[in-house]
Amino acid sequence: MNPMAHQPDQWVSMELMPHAELSYRTGALGALAGAPAPQGRRVMLRVMFRGPALTDSLMQRLRVFADRLLARGVHASARRVVEGTWNRQTDQSLFFVSEADQRLRAVSAAAAQEVANAWSERWHASTAHPDVIVEFLRHDHRVPLAETWDELRDTLDVGLSAPPVKATTSEPTVVIRTNPAEARRTALLAQGWPTSTEVGQQNGTQSSNPGQWAKDKRDAGQLLGVWDSTRRTFRHPAFQFDGDGHLRGDIKTLLDALANHPDWTATADANGWRRAYWLYQPFRSLSRAALASAGGDQPTDPADPEEERARTPAEVFADHPAAVIALAAQAAAAGQPDTDAEGQPHAD
Repeated sequence: MNPMAHQPDQWVSMELMPHAELSYRTGALGALAGAPAPQGRRVMLRVMFRGPALTDSLMQRLRVFADRLLARGVHASARRVVEGTWNRQTDQSLFFVSEADQRLRAVSAAAAQEVANAWSERWHASTAHPDVIVEFLRHDHRVPLAETWDELRDTLDVGLSAPPVKATTSEPTVVIRTNPAEARRTALLAQGWPTSTEVGQQNGTQSSNPGQWAKDKRDAGQLLGVWDSTRRTFRHPAFQFDGDGHLRGDIKTLLDALANHPDWTATADANGWRRAYWLYQPFRSLSRAALASAGGDQPTDPADPEEERARTPAEVFADHPAAVIALAAQAAAAGQPDTDAEGQPHAD
């Protein structure tokens, strides 16, 4: 039974699904909170305000709150609150409340209902109400929050950059389709990754067509290129090159490990972006503290928050290629249809 099903008041909800859409809905709290996510969605975020109708001002308040909530960085206060509950609870829905713009706090579903009831006694339509109920709806509680937080953030960023949508009092739902992958591509390409011609020149080719050197390396599985549809050329993630622009020797071993994933072969990922997204996704296991612990060492400064910061394979590769290659092998194994999330064979 939905624990909020008997709450009669009118609410406005913003729903955010990774790599899908940003939508706004109105209805009774029981019809919004705790409702199942669409099939196949790993995480849904709901941010809910009390309100009589879907208005432009309420949509804006929801966007502002979600923007503040989904701050990037593992040390953001709201993220720490969510992660603490995420790691302790196995419930599909995790509820949080924020009263009068105070810090987020975790509550049970029943407590969230009690808080909502208390709010209803002092709410009236003329008041710009700051009280918020937040719900994270999970498909699988074993999926780390760190792996989904950025996906939610990317989807929100694209939704925020979309043209404004005018609310109408007669329409109970507004949906904004988003394309977070496009936003990620734009952000990564903005780093200035070299083209095929630039890579060939940096690596000393004497050919009249320096871009052919990069193509030959890509075809041999020794270089990752991603297709830039705007410039109509391949660009090459910069972590693959040393300070002089020369191709690192361990890149082929890394790409070979990734190619064991059915979605990361050169054929399945012809434009290179699936592998690039993984390589530029932060992992806690690549933090300085985690790598020091794996090597039997102590962090340089345990009090420094930087020691615990999740880092991307691309960021770490130059100093710890073996660790990145091992992580790639584990991720590829986990992508096999007969293995679990840790790359281990399913029990018969």
